[in-house]
Amino acid sequence: MNPTINGVLGGVFHTLRAGANPIELDDATDFFKRLDPHMSSPVSEISIWLTSDANADFEPNAAAPIMRTQNIIQKAPNGL
Repeated sequence: MNPTINGVLGGVFHTLRAGANPIELDDATDFFKRLDPHMSSPVSEISIWLTSDANADFEPNAAAPIMRTQNIIQKAPNGL
């Protein structure tokens, strides 16, 4: 798996498990199991990554999200 997507998934896991209302580990595991069928690369034009709001961060035939500065800034809480 691409190192960039590993970092993204690690951040998602942290967000799900941290804060005032963290989800249970079993629920996090179920969430990632549901993502599993969508994790092949390259990203196809009919994947959830290009047919949902995530499409701003993915390009067809990519192996990971776009990691350009402008894409990272738009996702970071309170900027960088």
